[in-house]
Amino acid sequence: MVDVDGTAVIVALPSIRTAIGFSDSGLSWVVNAFFVTYAGFRLLGGRLGDLLGQKSLFGGSLLVFSVASAACALGETPGEFIVARAAQGAAGAVIVTSALSLIVQEFREPERRAKAIATYSFAAACGGALGLLFGGSLTSALNWRWIFLASVPLGIALAWLCLTCLVNTNQLKDKPRLDIAGAVTMTLSLMAAVYTIVHASEAGWLSADTGVLALVVTLLLGAFALIEARAATPVVPAMIFKSANFTVCCIINALLSAATSAGVFVSLYLQWVMGYEPYQAGLAYLPFSLAMAVFSLGLADRLVNRWGPRIPMVLGLSVAALGLALLALTTAGGNAMVDVLPAVTLLGLGAGIACTPMLICAMQEMPRVETGAASGLIGTCSSIGRALGLAVLTSASAARMHQLLESGSAPRLALNRGYHLAFILGAIFAAVAVATAVALIRRER
Repeated sequence: MVDVDGTAVIVALPSIRTAIGFSDSGLSWVVNAFFVTYAGFRLLGGRLGDLLGQKSLFGGSLLVFSVASAACALGETPGEFIVARAAQGAAGAVIVTSALSLIVQEFREPERRAKAIATYSFAAACGGALGLLFGGSLTSALNWRWIFLASVPLGIALAWLCLTCLVNTNQLKDKPRLDIAGAVTMTLSLMAAVYTIVHASEAGWLSADTGVLALVVTLLLGAFALIEARAATPVVPAMIFKSANFTVCCIINALLSAATSAGVFVSLYLQWVMGYEPYQAGLAYLPFSLAMAVFSLGLADRLVNRWGPRIPMVLGLSVAALGLALLALTTAGGNAMVDVLPAVTLLGLGAGIACTPMLICAMQEMPRVETGAASGLIGTCSSIGRALGLAVLTSASAARMHQLLESGSAPRLALNRGYHLAFILGAIFAAVAVATAVALIRRER
């Protein structure tokens, strides 16, 4: 539900702009408002679950998500809509973080946990694939507002199932108080960091605005570190870093997210270089999500149970790097079935194989009382990696295109070569993730 609402809105942007009256620059915040709060609240959501109980937080955030979805559907001004999207992102961050924590706490046996986490990864991959089809179908058949209205009864039904079927998992005794100052500075620093990255890709990395924002982020992070050092119940407990594999997996997750952000350029290549319609580009990208979904559920958990998490993680990351490298060979007059489909399928296959063992490796040594904070942190690393990766790839690709246009290259050729650079950088991110896993992940069944 969360991933569908996060991606479905992309295909409805033209209709939303016409109906609500967004400007060209303001329209991007239909997506960014969700993404910034989604990144900023994942760590806080995980820690709140450890303190208050994952069941209570999970059910409450589902209700908040439903209310925010209704507000999106009924929004009439850009301000109202962006505030509602930000609330959706914050609630969605808590939902996905609490869900992973509940799974880790419920399934303690290695084989059952592997299958449960594989199902979690499968659901996330399916959400990304269904979002594009769901958003396009509802916008064409009914109205873009139905994208958000459909989440209202679903969220309420899931909240009711949560309250009636799940067991509360508050593991900390003596009702410890949340470190309010640390929670506020941490959330603000994460949101400011993602906003800075998004802004830098538009205004330039060396602009004065970006410098000021970077200084604000640095000050907030410094204040957070000082507060955490003195807090009795810190938002980020130091004990979660006692697991070396957890720390390494956070880095790998950020690198993988940065690498797969290059998939955005597949859609741009198909539309602006090959002349596909938007819905055709969405269908052409569908094999990525389907391959990721199928292999995350059908193969990844078996590989983990047979070989442990390290080998399938390295295998999946290597296949993803190969898929991105093949995308860098596309031509301006290429054929989607030959040039794009195999590479996109390999990218989805690699990501699908790598995600499950990475989550298992990160969470398997985590104490039950810290699963929320740990799942929140690894999710935050994914969001930061995706934002930073997309910003770097966009800036590098645009610079390459402008350079070629100034030298007299044809526009289509300049676009194609600019996208090549994005795919190459994505492959490099994936290759660094492979090297990190090989060098630093401990071998264990």
